Amino acid sequence: MALIARGVTLRGISAMDHRDAMPAYLREFGRAPREGALVYPYTRLTGIGQAPRALCELVAGRHLGAVLVEL
Repeated sequence: MALIARGVTLRGISAMDHRDAMPAYLREFGRAPREGALVYPYTRLTGIGQAPRALCELVAGRHLGAVLVEL
């Protein structure tokens, strides 16, 4: 709701609109995670019993990035 109240506009793009950039994208996003220049945030919870908690916290916005439930 805060985004709407501030008049923020979100617009997605499609890779199909920029096919010429795909080789450079694949090179960069293959290299960056390997070198640690790009880190994807995640939270890991252990056990199937944590799945409901993971979903509730994800929906509530308590985590940035992915929420993984390790089985």
